[in-house]
Amino acid sequence: MTTPSRPRRSAPIAPPKTSPRPPRARIVWPALCLAAVMLTAACGDGFDDPAGLARAQILAVRSTPASVALGERSQLEVLVVGPTGEVNPSQIDWTIEPGDSAYIEREAAGDTYLVPADNDQLGEPDLAPDDSAASADPPEARELALDVTVTLADGDQLIARKYVFVNMDENVANPTITALTGDGVPLGDDAPLRLRPGQRATLDVDTAPLDPDQGLISWYTTTGDIELYRRTPTELVAPERSARGWLYVVYRDGLGGVAWQRSEIIVE
Repeated sequence: MTTPSRPRRSAPIAPPKTSPRPPRARIVWPALCLAAVMLTAACGDGFDDPAGLARAQILAVRSTPASVALGERSQLEVLVVGPTGEVNPSQIDWTIEPGDSAYIEREAAGDTYLVPADNDQLGEPDLAPDDSAASADPPEARELALDVTVTLADGDQLIARKYVFVNMDENVANPTITALTGDGVPLGDDAPLRLRPGQRATLDVDTAPLDPDQGLISWYTTTGDIELYRRTPTELVAPERSARGWLYVVYRDGLGGVAWQRSEIIVE
């Protein structure tokens, strides 16, 4: 999003007095509209290319563990990416939906955690006919709704919602991306995707676990084009000139778990 340029004026005219521009909030739901996905969305927000990163977007929000047991805590992270790569927000605010029994804990090092407060979040167990607690069914897992507001350096704000499952006694880990390749060559933080101008490259990713009925893979790039951005394998077309950029892949397992990986793109 760009800031309108100032109007031209002749020298004798004093500049008008203006008040500071208030932050502009954009609800950014990056290319996804599935109820099963834990980062909820409202698509059709005017993006020309859902896989492109012409402006900053929240690509994913992650809690680790993905599902947290009572008495434990889950670390919160947000992945914000713009035209030049990952964005370091000037401020990140987390809000728990009113009525949810949990709180946000921030450490001096900057890490942020979600802490379920007590058993109220899970409710009371269903007792057997003889009212024996020993034969009661365990309470169901519940979900906590978190809103994250990311304030960028220019004052713009991005907003997303994340659901975190809370259960009685078990932490559930996030999925992992076990392999990311371009034309069969491994990619990663220290392994860039090298292309010639105009070259087409086949992108593929492996995850653990991968459930084709629930999982969702999304591709994003700051340079070149990815038309089938929700398919794997898919194809990236390099620009017709030398360029450098970033490739991101995000995997959501449909159960609250999230994983992502990136690779630099070098076109020369």
